Amino acid sequence: MARIVIVGAGIGGLALSLSLAKRGIDACVLEQAPRIEAVGAGIQLSPNATRILTWLGLEDDMAGWGVEPAGLAIRSHEGEMLVEAPLGREARETFGYPYYHAHRADLLDGLLRRQPSGRIRLGAQVAAVDGGRLTLTDGETVEADIVIGADGIHSPVRRHLFGTGNARDSGSVAWRALVPAERLADLDIPRESGVWWGPDACMVRYWVAAGQLMNWIAIARTDRETPESWSRLGRVEDAAEAMAPFPPTVTRMVERTEAVHEWALFDREGLPAWTRGRTTLLGDAAHAMMPYHAQGAAMSLEDAWVLAGCLAEDMGEDGLARYEALRRDRANRVQAWSRAVERHCLLADPAEVAARNAKLAKDRADYRGGFPPGQIWLYGYDAGAALSEKAARFVFAERSD
Repeated sequence: MARIVIVGAGIGGLALSLSLAKRGIDACVLEQAPRIEAVGAGIQLSPNATRILTWLGLEDDMAGWGVEPAGLAIRSHEGEMLVEAPLGREARETFGYPYYHAHRADLLDGLLRRQPSGRIRLGAQVAAVDGGRLTLTDGETVEADIVIGADGIHSPVRRHLFGTGNARDSGSVAWRALVPAERLADLDIPRESGVWWGPDACMVRYWVAAGQLMNWIAIARTDRETPESWSRLGRVEDAAEAMAPFPPTVTRMVERTEAVHEWALFDREGLPAWTRGRTTLLGDAAHAMMPYHAQGAAMSLEDAWVLAGCLAEDMGEDGLARYEALRRDRANRVQAWSRAVERHCLLADPAEVAARNAKLAKDRADYRGGFPPGQIWLYGYDAGAALSEKAARFVFAERSD
């Protein structure tokens, strides 16, 4: 049997490993960190993601630590309702699977606990990729028939395949934090996906960890240089200043936060290819996107299930090519959508804001609390059904490397 090496034990890498295991396929996961810790904050798991997690055996886990929001509410910084969309029961009835808010650490723990014994190597940092030979920073070499770069936005595997290239600085900074529920008890914050749009700034908040923690993310335009690092601590005062124009329910929450992480928002241009030879990319390594559609984790999970299915049918270049043919257009489309929303929610010009709000009011009337076509396309994706599509064999000679 071909030896598959997955670089990266994040959500995408662990989901791929487990998806392969479900099909009886062995793999080795190389993770550079010496241990996998409870890092990160909240993530949104829409039905296209929870469908796959259910197939992977996490249905009961999600019911335990996930928070099922009643709906999505997007308001202006002055309190005007801009978008109302159902989630909760309506999401289950429409798509067959729930919509959850979750802590990334809970999801990682669920994926980790289901891994076959001995499948993950910690402290294994990849320094170079040469075809199927991976050289680690300690000089060890690992041979593979198939290499999957699931190693995130700063992917070394992508760098070795296609160069450093295409990062785009959005000009915005993000702050994220988790606040214990008891610190916010008097604010009476509902179980919803709460979003506020203001001039050159926005805020998203939702409950995670079975309602024990409030996750919030604030984004603001800035000229200040900030690194692209999820692990960098920031200043609560800076986030509070950026959120000052927002309602008290937002500003009080920020003021009661003890620590924040701060990072510059970058995304990447859609790659013209993900695959070279028997090496391919998955998740953020292939299509890092802005957070505005909350689809980063979902796209990684979709990639993982489809890639495992393609490899189960063909453990060679044709299997990787079929995976890319099935996934690249959808992922690039979601990546482009997420970028487009960036401008939409950070508008500052009064005339543009008024035009946006008028269009959103018309949309609310047209869909009357239902799901618009774009949301149905996004949340209704069935990764299992996608594998039955005739994505044909992809001829490498037709590709531009």
